[in-house]
Amino acid sequence: VNARSRYKEIFEEERTRIFQSFIDSGEKVEDFKFTLTPEMAKVKEVLHTYQDKLTEIRRKEDAELQTNLLTKRDIIHELKDLISNESDIKKAFEKFNLLRNRWKEIGPVPGQHANELWNNYKFFSDKFYEFVEINKELYEVELQKNLTAKEALIAKVGGLLAQSSIQNSIASLHSLQKEWREMGPVHKDKSDDIWDQFKAAVDKVYVRRDEYLKGRDEKRHENLALKTAICEKSEALSKVDYTKMAEWKEKENELKSLDEEWKKIGRVPTKINETIWERFKAARKDFFKQKYNLLKQVREELIQNYNARVKLCE
Repeated sequence: VNARSRYKEIFEEERTRIFQSFIDSGEKVEDFKFTLTPEMAKVKEVLHTYQDKLTEIRRKEDAELQTNLLTKRDIIHELKDLISNESDIKKAFEKFNLLRNRWKEIGPVPGQHANELWNNYKFFSDKFYEFVEINKELYEVELQKNLTAKEALIAKVGGLLAQSSIQNSIASLHSLQKEWREMGPVHKDKSDDIWDQFKAAVDKVYVRRDEYLKGRDEKRHENLALKTAICEKSEALSKVDYTKMAEWKEKENELKSLDEEWKKIGRVPTKINETIWERFKAARKDFFKQKYNLLKQVREELIQNYNARVKLCE
């Protein structure tokens, strides 16, 4: 349950509690007024502030994505010019490495432009390597350097299996996959083998993630079954036609026990989380309506008794 929903729940519970105390004291329903406590007013203010800050953060993130897009497009243009105008292979490699490092340092871009941008970058990167292939010696050195870098990357992917956090290991894997994509080529006779090694290492990380998600989903479905059972018990309590306050009080303790049991159960599948919570909350609300009806009935009986005694006195 998010902060806003939890606030609404507390607000409703507090309002119900104060209203019941107001009725218990013999006051009229139409005279009841509810005012936020200083604490609740402060929480409401904090929630508004949080929403404003979240909106500002998203605005800044969108602006940063656009800046990254323009910067990466500039790099592609520089790469294109490098291939067309630089005749010195050594200088070309120096400039190319600078451009490649700049590219790696730039953050994400808007999703709708990501593939097109990457394809353009890959196209001109490959063209650059074709351009420098005329210098065999330098090209061989570069291919060997790329092979060594890719072997180190495979070792890093393998190390992710030892990470305790599945979520962090997947985030790191995505970063390593991006780094792999941006590396240059290796010797053609080693290209397939090095790729197979990398893919095998990546697949192991994903298998570990899938096993974790499967176990988590099974646990969440178990939690859903437990919470569904609590909803059914709560709904049964709320549907009883109580005629005496003592009967209602006895069942209130049962409902409190169900509430404590609910709090101890973990998360359920995300798509049903809000639905099952609303069901439980509705059952509790219907149950407490019974108390209001009983209090109203008691009040009416007291008024009738009072009127009867007045008549006896007369």
